[in-house]
Amino acid sequence: MFKPFASSVGKRIRSNQTRLLVAASTAILAAIAFTLASVAANDAILPRSNPAQASRSASTPAQANKTYTLYTGFWRTDGSFVSTIRVKNVLAVAPIDVTPVLFMADGAPYMLSSVHVAVSGVATVNINDALATAPSSIASHISQFGSAALIYSYPSPGHVTAQMAAIDASRSLSYTYPFVEPMNMPGHDSKQVLEGLWWKHDPGVTGFITLSNTTGQQQTAVLTPVLPGNNANSQQVTLAPQSTQMLKLEDIANQASTPDNRAGGIRVEYQGSQGAILVTGALANESEGYSANMPFWFQDMNSSSPTQVTYASAGLMLGKPDPMMMPGFPKETAFSVYLSLRNTTEKPLDVALQLNYMSGTGMQGSAPVARNLPMQHLAPLEARQVDLQGPLNAVGLKNFSGSINLSTSFTGKAGDLVLATGSVDQTETYVFEVEPQGIGTSRSKFANYWGVANGNDTMFSLWNPTDTPQDIVATFYYGNGSGKYTVPVHLDAQASTMIDMAMLIAEIKPDADGNVIPPSIQEGSAQFASAKGRHEQITLVIAAGIYNVTTATCGGGCITCCGYSSFQISPSPILCPIGDSMSCSALATDCNGYSSNLGATWSSSNTSVMTVSSSGQVTGVSVGSATITATYLGTTVYTGQMCGGNGLSRP
Repeated sequence: MFKPFASSVGKRIRSNQTRLLVAASTAILAAIAFTLASVAANDAILPRSNPAQASRSASTPAQANKTYTLYTGFWRTDGSFVSTIRVKNVLAVAPIDVTPVLFMADGAPYMLSSVHVAVSGVATVNINDALATAPSSIASHISQFGSAALIYSYPSPGHVTAQMAAIDASRSLSYTYPFVEPMNMPGHDSKQVLEGLWWKHDPGVTGFITLSNTTGQQQTAVLTPVLPGNNANSQQVTLAPQSTQMLKLEDIANQASTPDNRAGGIRVEYQGSQGAILVTGALANESEGYSANMPFWFQDMNSSSPTQVTYASAGLMLGKPDPMMMPGFPKETAFSVYLSLRNTTEKPLDVALQLNYMSGTGMQGSAPVARNLPMQHLAPLEARQVDLQGPLNAVGLKNFSGSINLSTSFTGKAGDLVLATGSVDQTETYVFEVEPQGIGTSRSKFANYWGVANGNDTMFSLWNPTDTPQDIVATFYYGNGSGKYTVPVHLDAQASTMIDMAMLIAEIKPDADGNVIPPSIQEGSAQFASAKGRHEQITLVIAAGIYNVTTATCGGGCITCCGYSSFQISPSPILCPIGDSMSCSALATDCNGYSSNLGATWSSSNTSVMTVSSSGQVTGVSVGSATITATYLGTTVYTGQMCGGNGLSRP
């Protein structure tokens, strides 16, 4: 899921439209007058009726590099687990050097050698190998689990994404967690509340929760099991600087040990900065090879009014494996869809479910179909597993084999509902998790990693949830930065499709520029944008899964919005003698490193001193000072979190 430290990837959907004051410049009128210009922007996860359009590219004044740090809450090397960091350079204009740091369970740091990541490239870091060659100063601190950080320098943030993949192939266990970048936002020093959801697909499922302190100071977290009418005692956990603790779910929530309880909640609270404590969780039945991430979503603590919130999960498999997928599944393999919900509020919550799928036996020539499923009425604080098979049979999908899309809607605030979706086969060995995403407009989205090496394959599911056709260009970047491959995708209203990377490579079909993905390219990243241009808005739900049929492991991909950062007004300072006029630009840097002149609404706090036109042209009127404000509307703002629901802690 998001998904994190800012507006609560969510990503989950923001229920209020906020303004972010992020830049200022000084304008001098005559000899002594000056004005302060500030910039505002709206979070762009919510649909907008008036999205801004970037008018032209522009160069920004040279800026000094700043250091940014991303964190993930958990890696493990116990048993046969191999943990790998997958790093993506989002910049399309420059390579970047990234320094990984591993934190042992006791908080001891182990800085690794910097990794050079090519333009639009990816790189991987094997934690098991790094620990095997650790210096003697680290030897006494080495643990079987811990947290990690990535450090990079650039003038603006948002240009590196990463995820941690912990895979035990021998036992078919797989977990993936995104890296997140803490950013101080409104309310960052207040109380933080994360709501978690656990469920038991069968009585043999157990779970664990990890708490990681990302700061250099001691932190304290309070964990409380939550069930309707439950007054269970809370548990306080003290975390040393940079340390990680791993707790058994059954030790926190006794109800998780009771066969009759198939779902429940865990609330984690702490006082301090957003992202000071990262919370991750996992569920497993190791005897069967069943594994799933346990979502923890931040509760929206603001006082805004409730609004309609919709999450969507694309590419849920139902019935026989999709023909587009890598062959090799056992003949009898059949998938069912799972859905778990948790109402985190003390009021009843009604959740509407809608099903969407493509009719016919294949994607070509098939048509989208939408069906409403029975409303789910959740009691206060209730968590439940939803039996979808009966409702799916009732709408004619009893013998259906293919992919479906599922949306969940409710009226409330982000964090009022926590959910988990995915597909699991009848043996519970093949588990394909699908991260719910908030539906909303944004610029391009990107997946930080795809891979086809060592029997792996990657599948992307794309769903257009709108009532208007969309033309998308999918760009697949090679991991070594040597090239890219583009695929045009036309999606009718409510239509969906899938792209299989192994099949795409095997086709050896030139793209519009004559490019063919070389067989030697076995990893990379992907970006999805409007065919009309990278500044255009899209509304697209994307799911990614990296899976291996032989080892029965599957991990979700990390889907992120391409946001803007480093907002500023140019030129700075503004030199405007009385009676003269000059043009100002509202500039920002996008995730790819391009600087753009964004459409903005301009205003002056003192028009008797300085006026500003709707296009940003300022005119000096008299000696004095004024505040010139450029307000961005409908702009995706980088907030250090994922765009989808990404099931990690998301401040």
